[in-house]
Amino acid sequence: MNTLLAASLIELSVGVACLLVAVAAMPYRSRPGGTPLVLLAIGGGAWAATAAAASLIADPALTMWAQRGTYAATGFVSLCWFYVVVEYTRRVWWSRPTVLAAVAGLLALDWLVLATDPIHRLVIAEPTTVSHMGAIDPMPGVLLWVTAAWKIAFLVAGIGFLTGEFATHRGVYRQQSIAMVAAGVLPLGAALVEVLDLIVVPGLDIGVIGVAASSVVAFWALFYTGFLDVVPIARRSLFVSMADAVVAVDERDRVVDINETAQTILDADEHVLGSDAAAVIPTEALACEDGESVAVPLTRDGARRRYEASVSPIRVESVPDRPKPTDERIGRLFVLRDVTEQHERQLTLAAQNERLEEFSSVLSHDLRNPLNVAQGHLELARATGEDEHFDAVDRALGRIGELTDDLLALARAGTPMADAEDIHLAELVGECWATVLTDGATLVVDTDLVMSADRLRLKQLFENLFRNAIEHGGATVTVTVGEVADGAGFYVADDGPGVPESDRELVFESGHSTLVGNTGLGLAIVKQAAEAHGWTVRLTASETGGARFEFAPAA
Repeated sequence: MNTLLAASLIELSVGVACLLVAVAAMPYRSRPGGTPLVLLAIGGGAWAATAAAASLIADPALTMWAQRGTYAATGFVSLCWFYVVVEYTRRVWWSRPTVLAAVAGLLALDWLVLATDPIHRLVIAEPTTVSHMGAIDPMPGVLLWVTAAWKIAFLVAGIGFLTGEFATHRGVYRQQSIAMVAAGVLPLGAALVEVLDLIVVPGLDIGVIGVAASSVVAFWALFYTGFLDVVPIARRSLFVSMADAVVAVDERDRVVDINETAQTILDADEHVLGSDAAAVIPTEALACEDGESVAVPLTRDGARRRYEASVSPIRVESVPDRPKPTDERIGRLFVLRDVTEQHERQLTLAAQNERLEEFSSVLSHDLRNPLNVAQGHLELARATGEDEHFDAVDRALGRIGELTDDLLALARAGTPMADAEDIHLAELVGECWATVLTDGATLVVDTDLVMSADRLRLKQLFENLFRNAIEHGGATVTVTVGEVADGAGFYVADDGPGVPESDRELVFESGHSTLVGNTGLGLAIVKQAAEAHGWTVRLTASETGGARFEFAPAA
């Protein structure tokens, strides 16, 4: 058989093999690395076809164009293989639109140079030599070496990326990395053999054989080691799909990776890669040491959320078979987990526990006293029949009733708020004042505020404040309800004796009272009702020296 014909048949067979790989990889093109693998195989088929044509065609002009087609295919194949590696090793920088545009521009420039070669003759120079078997061997021009250099550079860079993956993998994953390194070495080695004429077979393009072998190895990796399904793609997929926000930074505090959740809550995108971490990660988190965690408040979708930020070191693990295993830290991993609901549940549970303690305290102390009094006087009444003992029992039972009512009010005031409605504060204040025994006290309403609140709890709040003012200020006390300076809340003030500064925190504790016979639960109910609305309550002195209670949304 003619040697040139045999070479052409080999090249055509190689092209068919490449196209078979392309067909086999088509179902996977939507996965990471799938599309560049399909394009790699198609490019290999085109390379083989043009190489076969260059071997068979005897016409010098047509042979030159076939050879230029071969050179065009080599650039396309080099870049396709490089981007298979890019997606395999998670080199997201190379997938940026600007970088992709630059790489595409390089390939377009290469094709432009080839298309205009008949004019400048800098790719295929004259003269060409013809072998004794009739094969035309084009003489390389200056630009052919330049274009060969950048194509080989991409192959070398890809092999470098793969070598790093090989060094950090184990077991089947190491086998996968070995296969991918081999898939890179094969076309590189074949390209060097072809460019340097280390092996010369008339009419046969050694480079296309390397590409075919690389495609077959990639085909094996695809179907037998889960090339597109396991590490490092699986690790990357997990990173991207995590519900927690994750940001990786290097030792120079530059952002090297960020998942979609982090992009959303930190108002960033993949363009922050390479930027200073301080521009992306909250200051509280950046200040953490390895292994520490800190609470970080953030606003998301207009709502205040609470996140727990934790920091872990990123290390180069010790690798078997290395002369000097290392455990070097190369960066940090920041994880922000939304703990808003968990934090709110903890606060609710703590409040419930506090109310249980208050309830048990009243049961064990305040309620037991009138109960003992009632039992004692009941025995005396049975023994003596005197009416005064029945009167004492009646007073004790009345005291028990008051305590029971206040305990129920305290329990209701502290439960989570279910329904809120728009309430005209002035109208509600008037209703509450009418239900309290005012004994001639005066009410002044200086507000037209409309606010969203739970009507029942807000009534409990005002009624207890009014009772408190009258009990301590007497029948001549004046109570004023108005808005705070910024209009974000309201106040209730009186002109009574006021509360000493040292006692202003104590008055909100259950059971605290300066009056004999008082349950001491009124202001505790006020505080619970305020907190159920998400308000803070602050006790200060009024302009007349009395007590002033200010209510405003918590910051």
